[in-house]
Amino acid sequence: MRARLDAESVARQRAEQAFEAAQCRFRRLFHANLLGVLIAKPDGSILEANEAFGEMIGYAQGDVPEGPLRWDTITPPESMRGLAAAIPGAVHAEVPGAHLAPLEHPTEVAAEVAPFLSRLR
Repeated sequence: MRARLDAESVARQRAEQAFEAAQCRFRRLFHANLLGVLIAKPDGSILEANEAFGEMIGYAQGDVPEGPLRWDTITPPESMRGLAAAIPGAVHAEVPGAHLAPLEHPTEVAAEVAPFLSRLR
């Protein structure tokens, strides 16, 4: 019993060290700004983005706005299909009218959203 607990403790320590090393490598890459990197949630909210990402979407260095910048509103529709396929449980529907679709085409948006909402019950 004691040997098994010791082995589990050693395995946990190794896993924690490997995780910390990977996190350190990611942070170095993130802050090096060699490529645009963002950390986001499946709901569209961006938790953090580096300066290279800001420049990719048209913001000057240090000028990425605080607040409601979301990956789902800045991603082209053709890329959204692939993202939706890669996120478990995600549903992708295209309605004419871009980001103002709920205001411009409420009936079409409701028709797309209703089946999704009924599956949540």
